[in-house]
Amino acid sequence: MKKLLGIMVLGFLLSSNAYAIPKWLKSEILEVCKVTQDVKINQKWEGNSGGWIKGNPIFLKEGDRLTVHKSKSKTIKKWYNSPNGSFPVKSTHFHKVYLDKDYGKKKVGKKKVKDVIKDCKKAKSKTQQVTESTLSEKNYTVIVLNKNDDLVVIKRVKPNKKKAIAEALKNCKLFYEPYGKAMQDACYVDSINGKKYSPPKKKWTGKPLKTKKLVSFILNNAITIDYDGKKESYIFKTVNYPCNGFVCSKYIYEVREGIKLVGKGNWMFEKMILSNRKNKDKSKYEADLSNFANLNIKLKKNSIKLSGYRKIYLQVYKNQDRVSTYAWVPGSFEDPKKNKKGDQINREILNIASSKDFEKQLEQIELVELEKQKELKQKKKAEEKKITEEKRIAEEKKIAEEKKIAEEKRIAEEKKIAEEKKIAEEKKIAEEKKIAEEKRIAEEKRIAEALEASKKTQTKFIKITQTASSKEKYNETEMNKTLNNRNEDLVKLINNNEINFWEAKVVKIKTYSQNKFFISVLIESIYFETFDDPSLDLLYETMTASDSLFENILEINPNDKVLISGSFFINNEGFFEQKNLFKKSMLDKPVFIFKFSKIEKIE
Repeated sequence: MKKLLGIMVLGFLLSSNAYAIPKWLKSEILEVCKVTQDVKINQKWEGNSGGWIKGNPIFLKEGDRLTVHKSKSKTIKKWYNSPNGSFPVKSTHFHKVYLDKDYGKKKVGKKKVKDVIKDCKKAKSKTQQVTESTLSEKNYTVIVLNKNDDLVVIKRVKPNKKKAIAEALKNCKLFYEPYGKAMQDACYVDSINGKKYSPPKKKWTGKPLKTKKLVSFILNNAITIDYDGKKESYIFKTVNYPCNGFVCSKYIYEVREGIKLVGKGNWMFEKMILSNRKNKDKSKYEADLSNFANLNIKLKKNSIKLSGYRKIYLQVYKNQDRVSTYAWVPGSFEDPKKNKKGDQINREILNIASSKDFEKQLEQIELVELEKQKELKQKKKAEEKKITEEKRIAEEKKIAEEKKIAEEKRIAEEKKIAEEKKIAEEKKIAEEKKIAEEKRIAEEKRIAEALEASKKTQTKFIKITQTASSKEKYNETEMNKTLNNRNEDLVKLINNNEINFWEAKVVKIKTYSQNKFFISVLIESIYFETFDDPSLDLLYETMTASDSLFENILEINPNDKVLISGSFFINNEGFFEQKNLFKKSMLDKPVFIFKFSKIEKIE
């Protein structure tokens, strides 16, 4: 009795912990452990690119059961599995598991994960449970299992075989009573004295209903039968409809599993009259439904033929305890060499209800089903609400802590500025200051990046120009050579004749109407200018600015430092166009005609 009780208790522990196991864990349960208090388990692991990745928290309640499994990978050997997630049995240097110290009514404090998971028991296989007990040959050892739960084994030992079976099944159903009728119905006898058990086949007696009584019977009753382990309810109906001015009849049936419609089709019997006409008009086509195609001789007189979802002949017996079915193939007779009697299948009638009662039952079942769904929905909603509330409280706590630190910092900063000002005003000032600072830092960063990118090109440009300017100019030939070499180097240096973010100083600036302007900027000893006379600028259009450029120009004054972007003009010789008229000044004090696309003031 003690051994049996041990098996029952272990079975209960295992069945209540048959949670969905992740694919990366092995399904075999090594141990079952108990959680000793409400806890929130946090975990984090090292990412492939460095840094830590934080996982979702796992909430466990006091009394929850955890199962222990081996991992399919070789990194972490053992894992706990729970309804809310999985986590390693032991922390590693790359995967940390720790408790939230402030979670739950009982504070965790300095406890570790292993301190709140106790009473771990090894799980036994079914074979071990069965073979643990040695029994007398005079007794019958009955083992009952459940189709939907592989973890529970019910064992009963009695001198009487029938009583042992009955008591084992009774205890199995009693055990699964809290889990619903479906789980109770899944109990079955697996073995007796170690041998696989097959229930004895029921002996059928009696004769089938005659066709007329059969048709009347099925039209007035819904029949539920055991069709290969499924509970199928067959509802037969007659539907009248107009056809060519007459009334025709159509015989239909539905098959339901519970309230679910799983199939439908047509049925027929004997020779059916299709209309109330006595003489058939041969000039008009009429579908001939009056003949039974490939009807089995033994079933011909006392059966109906179904097509559609089921392609069978059907008989109902007078005892109303069974039906007989025989499969048919449309368009051909069954193989004459077959044993017809052996091909006939007897199926148990589980329930007979009048058509009206069955309809009412369906309605009631639907209402109950809807109520169940509603209940489950509400339960799920309540559970989700609870989890959400717990998360919200934890999140609020975290936010409150962060807010407290931020508030203390803000108050300290505000006291430095003015003690008497209102908190709202101080917050506004601090926010504006923060935005201005961020804008300033971003602007400085952008300018620094732009300057860095163009600094090398600008330096080379200045060096080439100053090197050419410093050379001796003994005669016209020397000047031409120096100027040509310089111009070639400058054209090679500047990509697509464009420059970006060169630092310069404004020498002169003047604005006109219609977005017209003149500007001269200096870089070392090199000038970049627009034309100052609109009549000379018709070809180049250097004096015309876009709206955004013109707005910037209005804010700029002489001696301001600016960043310029724009493009040079290429002359007939393939060099950058200059304003200088003489070659000496082109070398010593070059003035380049420049089309400005951006001019930004440096603060």
